[in-house]
Amino acid sequence: MNTPVIIAARNEADSIGSTLDCLSRQSQDVNPIVVVNGSTDKTADIASHAGAVVLESADGKMPAIQAGLRYLGKNALTPVLLLDADSRPFTRRWSGHMSDELHGLPAHVPSMVWGPYVYKGDINKALGLFFTATTMGVSWADRHKAKPRTIRGGNTGLYIKEEELLEELLSLENFWPREDAAVFDTMKSRGASHEVTFNVNGWVLTSGYRISDTLKRAIRDRRHPSLIMDASYEDEAPVGSKPYNSDTTATARH
Repeated sequence: MNTPVIIAARNEADSIGSTLDCLSRQSQDVNPIVVVNGSTDKTADIASHAGAVVLESADGKMPAIQAGLRYLGKNALTPVLLLDADSRPFTRRWSGHMSDELHGLPAHVPSMVWGPYVYKGDINKALGLFFTATTMGVSWADRHKAKPRTIRGGNTGLYIKEEELLEELLSLENFWPREDAAVFDTMKSRGASHEVTFNVNGWVLTSGYRISDTLKRAIRDRRHPSLIMDASYEDEAPVGSKPYNSDTTATARH
């Protein structure tokens, strides 16, 4: 079976074509599964024309990931990759490398691996280099921590292995933001191992528009960048979603 790649996509008509084109040129064949959630543009049409499996889900990244896992059924217990709709593999070895990393972790427990982003486009080149280096540095420092600060939900590999863990992931609420942290914590609760891959084959290229805007607002408002980022995510929150915080009870959003 080709390696499944679940892509949550909401109004990504401008980028989904490029992402799928990159996936079509992977040295290890992949099965792209584009889950359209809350889109009002041509994302679904473009993805279908490119040959991807196209599904629909409720609005939100968590429901989209869950829809992809449900579609896979028992195959969701094998290595599955998650990719943002506007993030493109840096090399043709991305899917093979991420799968190999998952297989290289302890075989007796579930595992997850994620790779850094390389920021480009919609951002000054110097800022793109700075943010790439900064986030990779933080990722390196967090590499073996139980609760890393830089989980890359849009560049992630999951090896779920256990049906009970799969059911638990499928029962998670519509968390936003930090749905990636909810997945990570759930995996860890089942004893999963985790790793950051710093091999260039595990990188993805992504737009820097959000992080550039965050820096500008942080300087202007004299607020911590993480608070600015949370506020920007809150503006995009799907109706009925819940902000995820592993240390407190999430509050429903109406």
